[in-house]
Amino acid sequence: MLCPSNVNKAHAQFAVSRSLALLAASLVAVQAWAGDAPRATPPPPTAPTNSGQDPESELLVLFQDKTDITNSLGAVLVWIPAGFRVGQTEVTQAQYEKVMGQNPSRFKGPSLPVETVSPTEALAFCRELTAREQKAGQLPKSFAYDLPTEQDFAIYVEDTTLDTAVVSLIGDRPQPLPVASLPANPLRLHDVRGNVWEWCGNAVARGGSYQSHEDYLSPDFRFVGDPSMKIMDIGFRVVLKEVGR
Repeated sequence: MLCPSNVNKAHAQFAVSRSLALLAASLVAVQAWAGDAPRATPPPPTAPTNSGQDPESELLVLFQDKTDITNSLGAVLVWIPAGFRVGQTEVTQAQYEKVMGQNPSRFKGPSLPVETVSPTEALAFCRELTAREQKAGQLPKSFAYDLPTEQDFAIYVEDTTLDTAVVSLIGDRPQPLPVASLPANPLRLHDVRGNVWEWCGNAVARGGSYQSHEDYLSPDFRFVGDPSMKIMDIGFRVVLKEVGR
């Protein structure tokens, strides 16, 4: 039979053990929550301000490095071996509206690709984004956003299969999907075939769309438009290049 002092000691030891167990459970819960918490989008690159060197020169060094960057819109620009950066996804409606102040798309959704936009409007987006980031010290004066050339497209569409493309069998898909819904190609780019056609700088659209099937899905197929043409399944992606290279 336990004496009173032993009973008190047993109660105290039980209380301590219970407290430790509750503390351990709380720590596990906090760690699990932290693991599930979304990570913040990395900020756009800016030049250091305390090195005593010209900020523009330091920013230029950052952009001449052969690495991916994340811009002011949260878009990832992927470095490819051909010597320039390409938007990892088509420009989204949220990104377009943030720069241009409007959304012309027929099928609305912030993560859907912007569409019903003309080559002229797509180029205006590139110019405006370039000017904004240069003014904010986030883009060197010698770099600029642009629409890809058809040669650029041919480079980064290479080895992209229809297994990772948002397309139709008989033109029966009703609308595009959010960008990056399917896996990327070997260069880590999403939707370079399918989802929406993508304007090149010469008002030729490449890549096919969610409505495309059969011959329209060939990487070599060219849809020839004009600078003012707007169609509900044509959008664009940007490239980022050093001017004059």
